[in-house]
Amino acid sequence: MRDLSLHLLDITRNSVTAKSTEINIEIIEDIKNDLLIMTIEDNGIGMDQKTIDRVLDPFFTTRKTRNVGLGLSLLKANCKLTGGDLEISSAPNIGTFVKGMLVLSNIDRPPLGNIAATITTLILSEEKFNLSFIYKHDNESFSISTDEIQEILGDDVDIKDWSIINWIDSYITENIESLKKA
Repeated sequence: MRDLSLHLLDITRNSVTAKSTEINIEIIEDIKNDLLIMTIEDNGIGMDQKTIDRVLDPFFTTRKTRNVGLGLSLLKANCKLTGGDLEISSAPNIGTFVKGMLVLSNIDRPPLGNIAATITTLILSEEKFNLSFIYKHDNESFSISTDEIQEILGDDVDIKDWSIINWIDSYITENIESLKKA
């Protein structure tokens, strides 16, 4: 995949497929320690140890529509290429936690990509779930949650309305840029 936001989208779609009602995404740009850390945590159906042991095999997938599952194996390869690593933990009926760590300054690290577009694409999915997103840049951070936004909007306004989606996209983009300038 050409950028990390596409990995994020792919893995989070796995969370949606796993019937998650809560999905937490966190991106940390730790300049001091030269790390980029991406975590995705969900409360979906989870995986047993046998599945966890096989999930990084690109020729293993639980999907019935295709014979390969490249998402996690490609992310792990990108992490390793930069001197980082990938961690996965999961338990049946509890959920899954994926943590990708990359060396931030490594020339082989893919660009972060369009995180705002990734988050808004997830919000537009048909499934109903709360998506919480936290972005940290050194000691500064911001967060956004679909449940919080919907509570502010009230029952009369749909979070998937294009004016709301455009605002969310702008809000995320502006906050990421602001944190990077600080």
